[in-house]
Amino acid sequence: MTAVRPLGGLAVAELDSSLALAFCGKYLAGLGADVTAYGPRLADYDNAVRDYVDDGKRMSTDPRPTGSLGDYDIVLASDVPSGLPDHVVVVVVTDQGRTGPQSTLPGGDFLAQARSGLMSLVGVPDQAPLALGGHQIEYSAGLAAFTGAMVALHQRDKDGRGQVVETSLLEVAAYIEWKGRMYHQVGNVLTRGDRSGPIITECSDGQFGFYYRATDWPAILRVFGSERLDDPRFAGHPERVRHSRELVEVINELSAGLTRDELYHRLQAVGVPAGPIYTPTDLLRSEQYRQRGFLVPLDSAGPESLQPALPVTFNGARSAAPYQAVTTGGVRR
Repeated sequence: MTAVRPLGGLAVAELDSSLALAFCGKYLAGLGADVTAYGPRLADYDNAVRDYVDDGKRMSTDPRPTGSLGDYDIVLASDVPSGLPDHVVVVVVTDQGRTGPQSTLPGGDFLAQARSGLMSLVGVPDQAPLALGGHQIEYSAGLAAFTGAMVALHQRDKDGRGQVVETSLLEVAAYIEWKGRMYHQVGNVLTRGDRSGPIITECSDGQFGFYYRATDWPAILRVFGSERLDDPRFAGHPERVRHSRELVEVINELSAGLTRDELYHRLQAVGVPAGPIYTPTDLLRSEQYRQRGFLVPLDSAGPESLQPALPVTFNGARSAAPYQAVTTGGVRR
């Protein structure tokens, strides 16, 4: 694909220490905007995270721009700066909103998962709920912020006026956890530990995951074609949930002679959602991902470091990779 920089010529100021805002800034930089991140930031995250989200940006040790924020097209912040010209688009991400009774409470990815109800569905019934690994809510909030920024830029192209777009970690976590609310509305309350899926099984060349509903069980029987699954312990959905450990052991033995691709095509043919579980080594060796440009250099972390490419194209063309960054005089260019 020919590299394009659709946001070339736009200037962005990233003002606050927020992984969500930094992830939004990464997308803007990857699409060609000139992004400057200010002040001490992301002190609670390891170097790999900082290298990833800051690749392609100018890094300033100043807490704020020395000139006017009116010199920027987009400002990324945890609050709306005062006195901005009408053309500036302001993107705000907070923990629980800028106002209201929860706005001053401690926040972050973990608490957003807890307060939204997302954690109540992860884990086993007789133990504490579990949080999703990594920084998934913060990254998701960054994507939401990026989407809002692009919509605001589109509108500014029409009338020349900027606007404030805003979200919070709590709102994004609640939006992600839509399934529990939808099920509750129809009287089918989801509970932690329902092991109808996903099932993680071992194939001959690695792990594989698939999710089955109660109505998918006949299809599962056809895929594996084994009398061992006719066991009374697996006769109905409640029995399969109750004996989930034994069920997984049997399916592990049945899938051990299949490759991940073979099992994928069999399950796909009967409409059961499924897919291989890839390790980092698998991703590096994947011919499909190489052809699609899935991994690109992460220049700020060293010449051999790689990162997932931005999943954004314009008219079939992928955005340019971030430019190489070197530190000079407190600014990484």
